[in-house]
Amino acid sequence: MGDSDCVRMCPSVDPGTLGGGCTPGAWADYSCGVEYHYVCEIRGCPEGWTAHGDSCYLFVEEQKSQADASAACAEMGATLAHVDDAAENAWLASMLPPLGTDDFWIGATNRDTDGRRPTS
Repeated sequence: MGDSDCVRMCPSVDPGTLGGGCTPGAWADYSCGVEYHYVCEIRGCPEGWTAHGDSCYLFVEEQKSQADASAACAEMGATLAHVDDAAENAWLASMLPPLGTDDFWIGATNRDTDGRRPTS
């Protein structure tokens, strides 16, 4: 579990403890086995979810590894949140509840690029 292949998003309130601070809405890759809060996304809006654009989001305070968070979203018919543009990223960052110094898993990973070199 020493990989850094999963993506976390910093909350809207800068806890100031992660590497000298964490810019709200910024992404960082991190070990997939670390437990963070997470954001699920689904089409349609079940009760208790927050609508934005064509999707609805659930901001989960429970902490899980990235794989377990992804599985928990899937059990609800959802996925970990994916970010389509800067406006959605800013909205998500503004909605993340400040839960101490913890970040939130989103659905981005770089697992499929391990060992690859950039092409020129």
